[in-house]
Amino acid sequence: MRHFRQWAMIALLSACALCGVVISAQEGEALDLPADLFVLLNDGAIFRYGVGAAGVSQVTPPGEFAADFGVDDRAARLAYRTEAGLFTIDLSAPGAAPVQIEGASAGLPAYRGGKQTIAFSPGATEVPGTALAYTTLDGLRIAFVNDGAAPTFQAFTDAVFTDLSWSPTGRYLAAETIENVWFIYRRDTAQLTLTSIIVSSFGTAWVSPGEIVFAPSEGGLKIMNLDAANQQTDLLEPSVEYRYPYLTSDDNLDFFARAKNDAAVPPGYGILLRLARGAQVVETVGSTPIELTDLRWVPGGSLMTAFQGGVLAVFDPASGFGYPLPIENVVAYDWGSAGAAGTARRAIRLERAIRAGSGEYAARAEYHAAASGDGGGYEPARRLVFYRPGRFRRRAGLASEHGCDRADTADLCRYRCERIHRRG
Repeated sequence: MRHFRQWAMIALLSACALCGVVISAQEGEALDLPADLFVLLNDGAIFRYGVGAAGVSQVTPPGEFAADFGVDDRAARLAYRTEAGLFTIDLSAPGAAPVQIEGASAGLPAYRGGKQTIAFSPGATEVPGTALAYTTLDGLRIAFVNDGAAPTFQAFTDAVFTDLSWSPTGRYLAAETIENVWFIYRRDTAQLTLTSIIVSSFGTAWVSPGEIVFAPSEGGLKIMNLDAANQQTDLLEPSVEYRYPYLTSDDNLDFFARAKNDAAVPPGYGILLRLARGAQVVETVGSTPIELTDLRWVPGGSLMTAFQGGVLAVFDPASGFGYPLPIENVVAYDWGSAGAAGTARRAIRLERAIRAGSGEYAARAEYHAAASGDGGGYEPARRLVFYRPGRFRRRAGLASEHGCDRADTADLCRYRCERIHRRG
């Protein structure tokens, strides 16, 4: 019964996709969605499924065949590519004609589907002007677009990319390859420069304008400060495999985890954990292992999207419960997010708090202990104990190798040594 929910979900998706059960939304109908959803169908048309009573509307002109697309963080602009080039559409003006940014030199994506192949720089940007990044068959192109001026372009052929992600204020761009290698570029007005390479990570999460969390394939969770000479710090130890980190709308760092020696959680699956800002423990949020294939976070982090065989499903990553969306023949999708500007502001506040010496993720493997009352110091907790749900209380705590006898001698480095009781 452990994976009943996952198998039920697979069966439901298969029924929708393969067994003739047709569920479709007509133009003007409404879907209960957490944010506006944009989909590219197999016939090349892009549709917008609005929140609430907004209904369904076609975004691209009739007869236009788009290869891929991307939406900005405020759902105000959409960019798409055809064989003729790169175009943008003003979503705030229904019926607005597309504006061509670049001709056929814009190229086409090497991969498309559930990842971001066209990405606008965020609206709450530190760098003036809009930068539009898009993957190509041999690398990456950037269009720098300023009102009233002709766009300028920059091309990179460092690798072939599958996914793009701007930092919250647009100072950095992360680009992922099919081998889960991440190239990180720094933006200076109308120019990008390669500044770092993450050799392996299953997902990344921007937690401040200059800090990115990543999950190496060998295990552990790390954070890199691009504004401090790419300094890397271990957040969680490598004895546990972590996947898909995400900074939620309430400043929690969510991610999936599987202890390497845990026979109850198969390889390729994970249980949802949470690291709250300033917390001393990692909370276990998930109640069942989730298969970590073709997943993408919905804006805000409360839900995820699964995309397989042209079928989209929205589900709760904690329980695995979800439902397929009544949309057929999807080849790519993107979410609009009214709260993305707030996410950027939260990330800026987080960075300021860290620089001020407070609010740092307290589960980092190494940090400086405050002096004790008698003037001496002591070793901070360095070992993360991973407890499997179903056998222990749903939490993972920081455990001291030296016990809890000096737990209350300092405020900034306090052990939370709690007994973990068996259920029942």
